[in-house]
Order: sequence, then C-alpha cells, then structure tokens
Amino acid sequence: FPRRPPRPWPSHFALDDYATRMEREEDGGTTTGMTKMVGTSSRSPFVRADDMDGYPPLRRAQRLSYVIWILVDSTVLNIGLQVQDRQSILEMDSVAVRLKAAQTKLEQISGIIRQVLNEA
Repeated sequence: FPRRPPRPWPSHFALDDYATRMEREEDGGTTTGMTKMVGTSSRSPFVRADDMDGYPPLRRAQRLSYVIWILVDSTVLNIGLQVQDRQSILEMDSVAVRLKAAQTKLEQISGIIRQVLNEA
C-alpha cells in the first residue's frame, strides 16, 4: 500500500487501517528484538510503497493478481466455497486471467453475502 496514494483511500477501506496498525505492532519472536509486521513478506502480505511513480500500474496489477488470493482463500474457507488450487493460479496465462478468476470468486462471495443478508 502506498503511504501517500494519489487519491485518498475511501473512508470504508479497512486494509490501510490494518496495515497501519500492523506497522505499529511488534512481534518479539526474533533474536534481534522487535520486528515490524509490515514490509516483511514472510510475516505479512502488506508491503508499503513510498513512491507510486516507481511502481507502475502493470506491476501493481500483477502483484494484486497473486495477493488477492490470500484474502479470497480465507473468506472462501469460512463460507464453504471451493478454494482455488495455488498451482492453477500460478499457471494461469496472464495477469488479466488471474484478475478475472479473482473477480469471479469475489462475485460468488458477494452473492452468498447478499443471500445471507436477504434471509436475515
């Protein structure tokens, strides 16, 4: 996530708040003391980008096409949809194909949420 995005994040965009909190949180599990939870890909899917000019749109789309599955998979497991096989995601032909597959899965999740809300 950029620290200073070209346009402000929407007020309901929670991921920026989570990343900011994770930057402040520390994990005492290292020998050198405390380690921040953001910016280390082994500990968190969030990595801050200070300069959007050096991070072109195609590169951002490519990263999103892989990272979105971390968020989708955790939601899919909780509502009983089939989880996309990681290998099949890696083998998809292009960024556009991965993003389309993610969009389809998000639409399935949205449909289930709408159904649950209509039943309530």
